[in-house]
Amino acid sequence: MTTQRTSHLTLEPGKLTLDQLQSIHSGVVQLALADSCRANIRASQQVVQRAADGDAPVYGVNTGFGKLANQRISKEQLQTLQLNLIRSHSVGVGEPLAPDVMRLMLVMKAASLARGHSGVREVVLDTLLAVHNAGLVPYVPAKESLCASGDLAPPAHMTLALMGEGEMLVDGRRLCSIFDGRCRPQHRLLDRACDGRAFWRAGSPDPGTDAGVAAGHL
Repeated sequence: MTTQRTSHLTLEPGKLTLDQLQSIHSGVVQLALADSCRANIRASQQVVQRAADGDAPVYGVNTGFGKLANQRISKEQLQTLQLNLIRSHSVGVGEPLAPDVMRLMLVMKAASLARGHSGVREVVLDTLLAVHNAGLVPYVPAKESLCASGDLAPPAHMTLALMGEGEMLVDGRRLCSIFDGRCRPQHRLLDRACDGRAFWRAGSPDPGTDAGVAAGHL
């Protein structure tokens, strides 16, 4: 990679400063998740997993989405539910978001999930940061084609790349993420209840909007 990464930053949710965002935007930071975050992340995931294992319907965990909210999903299909949520929303168009904006998007998503309120697993967060630290940039089309707010397709495309089914920008080239040696395909990245939903829509406003606004002020 042409960008030299020279410093290290421990990511703590709610404590990112403008100076730290500037370093991330410039591509000179290696990231690690603060150990203090992990207990809350694990506890939240256990709550969601208990809901998935139980008999009561829980929206987006063991039910469908939107008009399919009343449709129960069998335990055997919960992984497929999370994967298909991401696949079905990866419908952006146009030129990709700039690499510096995508670095911010990755980190802001990680900071949001690290609060421990989404039910996502630690391995999902660790994979996200590993992708950032390897200098990889998910290929995310800049234009939404799904809804008026424009905030659903970008995180879906980002997650699709992390799953090994999307694309990455590597040294300026657009490559299928499964074939890049620095990005091991994560077939089981979203294999638990709520992993996909958390990555796609946890936190408000969304990380794509946040990243674009932040980049404009750095």
